[in-house]
Amino acid sequence: MEDKVRVVIVDDHPIIQDAIENKLSGKDNIELVAKGNTGEDVMRFVEKHQPDILILDLRMPQSATDHHTYFQAIPTIHEITDKYPNTRIIILTSYLVPALIQETIRRKVRGYLLKRDKLSRNLLEAIETVMMGSLYFSETVAEKLMDGIDPEPDNQVSLSPRQLEALKRVFAAPDLSYAQHAASMGITTSTFKQHLSASYRALGVPHVTGAMVRCVQLGIVDNDEF
Repeated sequence: MEDKVRVVIVDDHPIIQDAIENKLSGKDNIELVAKGNTGEDVMRFVEKHQPDILILDLRMPQSATDHHTYFQAIPTIHEITDKYPNTRIIILTSYLVPALIQETIRRKVRGYLLKRDKLSRNLLEAIETVMMGSLYFSETVAEKLMDGIDPEPDNQVSLSPRQLEALKRVFAAPDLSYAQHAASMGITTSTFKQHLSASYRALGVPHVTGAMVRCVQLGIVDNDEF
């Protein structure tokens, strides 16, 4: 029998929790192993259950007793992806902020959904897509993320080996500085930046997040490479 996809939900809205639970309950291949509603539940449940999927809200109280201190999402996401790389994170939020979306992707989040974007349809599709190793964005998120990016990529894009290496290094270790990446490649920081800029031009994107999405679209890199 095929192993079930084990899911943890942490969201402080009971209606959202119930909606997710109802959606997952009818699926034989999915098991909801824990539900939480505060920031302190996140690492506790991930450490205990090491789920395949963590469905995570970005804005909620850190604890049940202190509603004035909010969950620090980005550092926690970084800790999870570092310690538990097999737990794939899907963000479920009301926040449509491009910089925030880009930051979560840099932290290796696999999906980003808006609560208003047809949750009932998108959630199961997101879980399936993420479990297959791909990224998933709900419609509004994808539109915002792709602002300024050609919606029809040229499948004949050609990157030099050094350009591709520079991209992959940034994808895999976004916290390192350009100087550190350059040193690891044995080149100057200026040359490293030139490789990145040239790769962005070739891919038709304005930034590294767009490059990540475009490289996955074109099959230039696999999600497992970052």
